[in-house]
Amino acid sequence: MHVRRWRTTLLLLMVLAGCAPRSSQNVAAPPPSALDAAAADRLIATWQTQLCRYIAQQGDGDEAVLAELKMLRSRNALRAARIRFGVLDVDTGAGRWDVQGVLVGRQKNGVFVRYVFALGIVGHGEYLSSEVRDLRLVALSPVAGTLVWEASAADATAVDRYRKTFGTAAASRFPADDDDFRMQASRDRVAVQEVRSGAAWSLAVRPDLRDLRGMVVSYARRAPSDRDGDPCRPR
Repeated sequence: MHVRRWRTTLLLLMVLAGCAPRSSQNVAAPPPSALDAAAADRLIATWQTQLCRYIAQQGDGDEAVLAELKMLRSRNALRAARIRFGVLDVDTGAGRWDVQGVLVGRQKNGVFVRYVFALGIVGHGEYLSSEVRDLRLVALSPVAGTLVWEASAADATAVDRYRKTFGTAAASRFPADDDDFRMQASRDRVAVQEVRSGAAWSLAVRPDLRDLRGMVVSYARRAPSDRDGDPCRPR
């Protein structure tokens, strides 16, 4: 009787030992780093700073240089005509991130023009795992050498709908090769929908930009100085 129990125990241990290596192969890679509100704000500001520098250096402060961004992409790339601007591999101290903006439309309101970007933040984790962690609207309005910034709030529901629709594409990059953003604008609001997923974003905008009090701005036509710091940094 004791021999049978011993053999049963030994057999059970052998089965468990044999299962252990197989279960370890199924452990999923850690997800990308969490993105809190403060980190998202820093990443958006980094993207805004770099886009301002591009306009300042490549366009001498003229935002019309944005049209040249599509010429910098290979003609063999999918949707090569898209105007895109990205800042890659930004280290926040709590993860590494790519911040990619794709121009989805322009709003003209009198003498003022807004360039509206869908801005995606892709986080990278261990083992090269990645995922779109934030997606919102960022508008750029040039006003006499000053770049005025407006951004929509975080919307986890819209991001989740986008991710679920584009699957593996949304788990590695932004924008996807076949996403489709459509914009509608009124005097004081911009709305953008990604047609395939139904994900939608809305941004309240200031109708009259002659008064910039309280607005977030960068300066694309002013040289940096020790006193003022980087004029392209949003403030």
